[in-house]
Amino acid sequence: MRTGWMAALAACAGWAAMAAPVDKAFLLQTKNTTMAFQKSGETWLLVHYGPSLGAPDDAAALAWNGWVGGNFFGHRKPATYSVYGSDNTPGTMNKFGGLAVIHADGVTSTELVDAGARTVEDQPGVTHLVLALKDTVYPFFVTQHFRACEASDVIETWVEIRHDEPAPVKLLRMDALALVFPLLAKQYHLLSLTGQWSSEGQLTEAPVALGQTVSMTSRSGVRSAFGNNPAFMLSVGERATETAGRVIGAALAWSGAWNIAVQHDYVNALAVNAGPDTGNGAYTLEAGRTLATPKAVLTYSDAGKGQVSRNLHRWARDHQLRDGRMLRPVLLNSWEGAYFDFTEQTLTDMMDGVKELGGEMFVVDDGWFAKGKYARDDDKRGLGDWVLNDKKLPRGLGALAEEAKTRGLKFGIWVEPEMANTTSELVERHPEWVLQEKSRPLRKGRGGTQVVLDMTNPAVRDNLFGQMDALITSIPGLAYIKWDANADFMNAGSTYLAADRQPNLWFDYTAGLYDLLGRLHAKYPGIMMKACSSGGAHMDYGFLRYADEFWTSDN
Repeated sequence: MRTGWMAALAACAGWAAMAAPVDKAFLLQTKNTTMAFQKSGETWLLVHYGPSLGAPDDAAALAWNGWVGGNFFGHRKPATYSVYGSDNTPGTMNKFGGLAVIHADGVTSTELVDAGARTVEDQPGVTHLVLALKDTVYPFFVTQHFRACEASDVIETWVEIRHDEPAPVKLLRMDALALVFPLLAKQYHLLSLTGQWSSEGQLTEAPVALGQTVSMTSRSGVRSAFGNNPAFMLSVGERATETAGRVIGAALAWSGAWNIAVQHDYVNALAVNAGPDTGNGAYTLEAGRTLATPKAVLTYSDAGKGQVSRNLHRWARDHQLRDGRMLRPVLLNSWEGAYFDFTEQTLTDMMDGVKELGGEMFVVDDGWFAKGKYARDDDKRGLGDWVLNDKKLPRGLGALAEEAKTRGLKFGIWVEPEMANTTSELVERHPEWVLQEKSRPLRKGRGGTQVVLDMTNPAVRDNLFGQMDALITSIPGLAYIKWDANADFMNAGSTYLAADRQPNLWFDYTAGLYDLLGRLHAKYPGIMMKACSSGGAHMDYGFLRYADEFWTSDN
């Protein structure tokens, strides 16, 4: 069966049944770039990624232009999907790679060979190549997708993993992207984004020395763009400027834990891996189930870093956002002006102010919800109870929305559904819905009471969907939701997952979050959503599939 995440990915990719077989070589073209594939024996190789080419022979010539004798590719071939195990060359073993499997009988190597390649029908302006791969011994299968978006010069890639082995397998790595490039250059410079609260998006750039592997990771579990952002640019050859030089750009469209590694090996081959991170353990995959990784996206520029940025932005507007060309409204949010201490009069006065300034929307932030002893009058209580505090706002949110409408303003609301306080009716009724580790004291975050809810549990997602659905329908004309998330995994355990499936939390949490977001997105396509997380910690292309904009920083 397919996971919900896989089904959503299939739908957005626009798959169709029509297919055209691919034999020995294929040029995947965008407007200005080519990714060239060639089959060597039973292995698909990447023989070129860069400027446009006209014929497969051109790619072959370029791929070997640095050969000086001996095993030019060192310890592995320029594979389309590099795996731990044999690279199908007698006498060699790849000890790296983006897929690392412990098979049902305990064998730790994997050897993938071609099981058929084809193009499938997609939307206009998109070429979709599918490579079917299978292990030479085990009933273990990988389907690799490359989706070229012509106008933006971006190529999306991801894999689907399944098996029919007699028992579950363990996935130590399950990367979306695991490319080994042919000789491109003898030097590389890696540019990435680091930062934390109020200092997001700090540029850092350094050489990737010969023989060096540079790894970037996030194990927040929630705030995917704090510490490191799941995107980078790599200067190929001399360090590129904004307007000159060869650059490869890449991003992982994923809102959970992740890892990206760039290796400049000892024969100047370049390996790039990007995928979800499974924390302190392997992901257990049952027989017959298909796991689809998130997308990774690639782009190439020979006109500097600025063109990489523009390519990714164009791709996001055209292929990730539902209304990528729509202007976003100018809004005022109540948070810094009122925090938790407000009345209806406070908020309508703020509406008058934003109207006077020419704004278009007013958003009520934190503090409007929960009742009684758990009323949200500070950050220590109430999260999880998404019902109106009618003592604070006796006429309700619908009346506030009407007040906004009379001023010619749209109306929005703040929520933080992934989180709860231990001091809430939700956690009081369902303490098992909180992420927690068996036998360990519960670690708590903001206010000394904040915890993360278990998105792997369908009952949790159903409850949150029901609460959000009731909230939205109670506010006629609601135009906007600010979705916040102000905690990391502090307790990396789930009462829903079995004892031997606890490491699955790191992937399944985000898959569950996307399931919830997708349900809301489908039912309320006209409501805009902002992706916020302690400022800019949700600035990743995965969340952007369900949101209309980012909050970039509290600074």
